[in-house]
Amino acid sequence: MKSMFDAACSLSKSWTATVLRVWGPALAAFAIILSSGFYANTLFSTALSQSLRSF
Repeated sequence: MKSMFDAACSLSKSWTATVLRVWGPALAAFAIILSSGFYANTLFSTALSQSLRSF
């Protein structure tokens, strides 16, 4: 019984490590893209309002 539990624990640990190794960079890139997109959106709307005000 104990060996079953140990096997399940090591399996879940390796599974978590694999998921983090595979999806970690993708999630980080996604977060960076989202935050930079939000920043660019803010800059764009600010520039747009500035240019509209100058007209």
